[in-house]
Amino acid sequence: MRTTLYSRMKSDYKKQLLNYGKQYPVTGRLMRKELESNIFYSGLELGTITELLCILKMYNREDNNWWSGKDIFETENEVA
Repeated sequence: MRTTLYSRMKSDYKKQLLNYGKQYPVTGRLMRKELESNIFYSGLELGTITELLCILKMYNREDNNWWSGKDIFETENEVA
């Protein structure tokens, strides 16, 4: 069984999200809930991905990371 996106989030990004949640508790909690309720990066809505990237201050991404999510999440069987 696959694990959630939150559990597979790379540790540096998870720390950033937790720190963001200290400053903005509601938004941080909603983002964490969204990541805990999805097992595939492709299951996230574009708005959620965009908001996550703003939280993580990731403004420049390679094209393949937009569709794969491998820059933010650890993979299972090569799928984020």
